[in-house]
Amino acid sequence: MPTCTLCETPLAEGAGACPACGSSVAQTPTTRAGSGQARVALDAARRAHSAEGAKGVDLAVAMRLIQAGERAEAAGEFGRALDFGRAARRAVETAHRRARIEADLARGEALVTQAREAGIDTLAAERNLELARKAAYEGAFEEVDNLLARASLKALEGRQERHFKSLLERAAERIAHAKERGGDVSRAEEAHSKARKAASTGAFGEARRHTDSAVELAEQSRRYSRAEAFLINVQAEAEAARKAGADLTEAREIVSHAREALRTGVYADVQKFAHLAGVAIREARRFAQAEIPIKIAEREVKKEERRGGEAARARQAMDAATAALQERDFGKSRAVAKEALDLVREAGILRRIRESLGSLSLDSEDLRKIGAETKDFDLYVKDAMEAVDAGEVGAAKRLIQQARHAAEGAREARYREVVRTTVEMIITHAGARHVDAIKARELLKEVEDAIGVGQSVDVQKLVAERLETKDLEQIKALTEEATRIKERLLDLRRADIDVTGAEDRITAAREATDAGRYADARKMLSEVDEIVRSLQDALKEAAEEMLARARESVEKVRAEKVPVPDAVRILRNAEDAFAQGRLYETLEFARIASGRAERALQRHQEELGKLEETSQREVTERLEALRARIDAGKQAIMKIASDFVDVTAARDALNNADRAIASKKFEEADAYLTAAEDITKSVVTSLKSGAEKILEDVRAKIEAARSEEMDVTPLEAKAASAAEAMNSGNHTQVLIIANQISQSIDEERRARVADEQKRNLDRAKKASERFQRVRKLLEELRKADIDIAGAEENIRGAERAIQKRSFEDVDLLLGDIEETARALKTELTTAATNLIDRARARIAQAKSLELDTDDASGALVNAVAYFERGDYDDAVEFARVAEQKADALVRAHDETLAAMERARRDAGRAAIDQIKKLTDDLSRADIEILGAKGAVTRAEAALDEKRYEDVSGELAAVSADAASVSEGLRVAALDLVTMVANTIQAAKAEGLDVPRAEHVLLNAKDAINDNRFVEAIEYKKVIEDIVADARRQRGFAEMEARVVELRTELEASEKVGVDVRMTTELLRRAEEDLRSGRFDTIESYAKQISDSLAMAKMRRVEDDGRDGGPGPSAPGNGGGRSGGRRALRCPPPRH
Repeated sequence: MPTCTLCETPLAEGAGACPACGSSVAQTPTTRAGSGQARVALDAARRAHSAEGAKGVDLAVAMRLIQAGERAEAAGEFGRALDFGRAARRAVETAHRRARIEADLARGEALVTQAREAGIDTLAAERNLELARKAAYEGAFEEVDNLLARASLKALEGRQERHFKSLLERAAERIAHAKERGGDVSRAEEAHSKARKAASTGAFGEARRHTDSAVELAEQSRRYSRAEAFLINVQAEAEAARKAGADLTEAREIVSHAREALRTGVYADVQKFAHLAGVAIREARRFAQAEIPIKIAEREVKKEERRGGEAARARQAMDAATAALQERDFGKSRAVAKEALDLVREAGILRRIRESLGSLSLDSEDLRKIGAETKDFDLYVKDAMEAVDAGEVGAAKRLIQQARHAAEGAREARYREVVRTTVEMIITHAGARHVDAIKARELLKEVEDAIGVGQSVDVQKLVAERLETKDLEQIKALTEEATRIKERLLDLRRADIDVTGAEDRITAAREATDAGRYADARKMLSEVDEIVRSLQDALKEAAEEMLARARESVEKVRAEKVPVPDAVRILRNAEDAFAQGRLYETLEFARIASGRAERALQRHQEELGKLEETSQREVTERLEALRARIDAGKQAIMKIASDFVDVTAARDALNNADRAIASKKFEEADAYLTAAEDITKSVVTSLKSGAEKILEDVRAKIEAARSEEMDVTPLEAKAASAAEAMNSGNHTQVLIIANQISQSIDEERRARVADEQKRNLDRAKKASERFQRVRKLLEELRKADIDIAGAEENIRGAERAIQKRSFEDVDLLLGDIEETARALKTELTTAATNLIDRARARIAQAKSLELDTDDASGALVNAVAYFERGDYDDAVEFARVAEQKADALVRAHDETLAAMERARRDAGRAAIDQIKKLTDDLSRADIEILGAKGAVTRAEAALDEKRYEDVSGELAAVSADAASVSEGLRVAALDLVTMVANTIQAAKAEGLDVPRAEHVLLNAKDAINDNRFVEAIEYKKVIEDIVADARRQRGFAEMEARVVELRTELEASEKVGVDVRMTTELLRRAEEDLRSGRFDTIESYAKQISDSLAMAKMRRVEDDGRDGGPGPSAPGNGGGRSGGRRALRCPPPRH
């Protein structure tokens, strides 16, 4: 701990003066002083010591300083002796003042005790007394006087009322502030009302307790509300993350800690845990988002494994992605999961290709059954199998497609001509026009009906009469315009602005569009759009005006130095909302900010008015009294100054008192006036004793000079003159002569040490300049949030070294710090310059692209202004903001251009692919659109060369024909598929089981969905063949059962003796036809066999009737005939 250089009293950290002797810490030792000055100062200190010592004041420090001054005087160190004398005098005054203050404190305590016994609340007085005791212990006597004046019981009651009024207002402000922050202030309001009631009855102690309770409860509710808001935000974020599928186990545990901290009132922990929970939630969300691709890939891998595909490589990639995810390497996990997904898809493609090869084997069997040519088909299938084994997916797909085409071509050879004829008729009469789907279907049905009944039809005429082209582009443009206008209406409705009849006009415009009245629709939409635009412009102007008013209000309040952080924050929100085009929110935020700023200014003005009104009268009275004392002190000093006495200290005290009065520091002015009066009195009383003492000192100095081998002859003559003046009572002359003698001796001595003093002064100046320079550098770096480790300790050490005149230590302490600070400042300046240059370059680039760079340019102007002012941290921040804004503009511009080019490229590629797909489908029916291949080739070349406008131009010639043909084929295919579906349903109704026909029907529907209309048309014949084959198979079974039944009946007839030779021959022929598959003759043979067998049975009956006659017959014979007839009549049983 530092000590005083004179009295060696320990000094508190940061103290400006010694509390015991009053010496300033920054005071430099006196180097030039005469023996007379030192003697006068010591005599004054002795007299003051004697006067105060008789009063029982503790003057140990003053006595120690007087003794030290006497030793310095004896050693010839008159400057130091003068410092000790003055310090001793100040120590006596300090001890006197301390004793007076202690007595005042004792009297104040007695008065407070009496007031307390009288029932007056003395809480404030007791607190002031306690503070006065503390200030007295620390040596702050001016503060002690102020506190004692405040502790006066004369105006205690009135002061209590004013004090409690301010306390109640402060509590009300705290409660209102807490209420604005959403806190529950019911208990605080209750305590505030109790405090008001107690203050009105004079119970200030109880009122103080209730007031403190109200403030504490309001602050508690505000802090609780703020902490609860943190917790609510985190819970909302956690809920959103939970819905997104994040694992919140860790976050929930942290949130539970936050809830516990909120319950126990540890609000700092609530904010800390809320922040940690937010970090954990965001980490969990990132983990969940990174886990999504892995789950997708896992699902696809399992699906592929269930389907029987090879997924080993994909499974390995999945394991690697899972490991990367556990290590929190999200980028790697996503990349590896994507790779696994690609591997799964590749395995799925190979599996589907193998399944397609399996289905092709069924197609091969079907082709052989119907007797089609399968040479090309088998060749393609073989090549496809080889491509699959080699892993050539593209070649395998192409060969499978070619194999299917070959199978379909072989299957439908007989029906191609009919299909070709029908399609050519549609193309001939409707190919050059845009075809409406419904009318094309009606046209095709009418043509089919006419052809079915054998009538001739003029297709060209029907096309001219029935088909109508609609302007699809106009419909699309009008629809988009109506949508945009509705969005603008919604924005206006948010601002409570409703356009009457706008919805009706938009609905009418849509109806006009549907009716083909595009001009009317466009006119109605233009009227609504004009109204909406005018309203939006008006709303924007209102928002700008309100925002300007809010800025003016906030600046006005800030000019009054009134803190309005809420209004500033809300104003920033309004500016952000205006920049984002959210005009309604801009109006609301600007209105709230303006209102809060005006309320804060009004409250501030009311408080200032109250303070000025109550204190003006007291200030005037006190000022007049102080002015009168200053005038009296000046007159006394003028009297003393006429005798050539040093009254600089008294004049300085009066000047300080004048300045304190000008600054309205009345306690300080009173202290300076008291000091000036004491100095004047001491000078008057010590002038005589000082002259005697200084004469003795002069004689001693002459002897000391003689001992130093100095020429003292002139000095002895002057000493004699001084003795004569002393005897005559001219003390001033004594002092003058003694001063001349001392100056002569001192000049000689100073000449010897002048060089060394000059060197010391130079070193002190350099050290001070270096100290100021380094401290300024550190302050500039601290503004930029840059701290140098140990800098503050070195600065304080250097300051102490300067005070101790240890300049080597100053250089040692400041050397490294200055070098480091200069290097850091150079780096900071360079970084700021580089950032400003980069921001300027990016803004120039954005301007060259004709982008709106007002915000970025404004930030750059601020950065340059801060840089020129030396605020490098703000310059760096604004330059970085300007660069980011300009870079965002350039990046958005580049992304927009790339997106536009990508969209145009995709649109061109889609148009080309659509034409190619249609031409490939038409080629199955040997139909070709003239110029289509050349147009596609030219369009692809234009697409490769990025001539996107030429793509649509090249395809325009064939697009209309392609669309017309595609629509006609789609309608035909839909009708044919409907027909074969009805055929299948009829077959099922007949009891036939035709699963293959249903499978082919599904293929036909897939072909229609894929716009392969010719392929779908070809499937019709396949389905009909399958149904016909099922019917033939059922007929074969029925014929076979019929032949078996006839064979059984023939054998039974033959057993009873019927002649069945001719019938047997017919039955043999029928069986031969049945075995050879000739079913058309079976029914004829069955009828002939039935007729022949019936005739043979009839002949047998007739023969039996001729052989039998009247007469006796044996019972056995008669019985035998009867049995024979029954055998002929009963048909054989069916098996």
